[in-house]
Amino acid sequence: LRRFNSDGSLDASFRAISGPYGEEPVTIYALARQADGRILVSYSNGGFSSSHVVRLQSNGSLDSSFSLKAESFVEDIVIQPDGKIILAGRFTTIGGVARNAIARFNSNGTIDSGFAPLISHSEGYYSGPDDATQIKNKFADFNGTTSEYSLSIRASVLRLALQADGKMILFGLFDRWGTSPVPANLMRLNADGTRDTTFSASVDRGAGVNYQEPDHPDPSYRRPYTAWHNAGLALQADGKVLIGGQ
Repeated sequence: LRRFNSDGSLDASFRAISGPYGEEPVTIYALARQADGRILVSYSNGGFSSSHVVRLQSNGSLDSSFSLKAESFVEDIVIQPDGKIILAGRFTTIGGVARNAIARFNSNGTIDSGFAPLISHSEGYYSGPDDATQIKNKFADFNGTTSEYSLSIRASVLRLALQADGKMILFGLFDRWGTSPVPANLMRLNADGTRDTTFSASVDRGAGVNYQEPDHPDPSYRRPYTAWHNAGLALQADGKVLIGGQ
């Protein structure tokens, strides 16, 4: 993480972030600046199993009073005018609390228990013997065992935008509210986390939902495409919603 001066020169007073235990490399997924100048950072340490959200002081030093861990990526961070922090991503637990793809925290890092959107995805988990065979073929020498391979097609919120009235637009990969079907991948929530049913829009995942698995023994096999990797979301001054992605 680096900060630059307004003329493009490096701000040497702002130190780079490393992991909480000094691990490298660090991949940063999202940043957000609080009104007091402190900075929230979502990152992972060279892996896919978990990510961290930490808060930095304005000079880049670690604020030890705030730290959260999620079991998967935190893709976006939005800070409300009241200081509450909304985190969005691919996680199912964050800060030790079960939440699907979106969660809201108080400024001190405690969960806002009243905010619990019921975002989910209909496809659940995909698994099959061909996948297990492939994993065995590729990794038998590593651990000498065979285990079933499950491909998670989990609900994900990749981008989040906050409206002036406190409502929020979500863009990602989802098509259920609890167990009930809803328009896919684009949604508006009320400020309390309930679904705004007056907003009805959907976005298709696009062509290429299935793709060929490299080195698979069956050339005709196609694996489900799990999620977008890139997404953009912005609100215009007139309230219209701009989205972009794969």
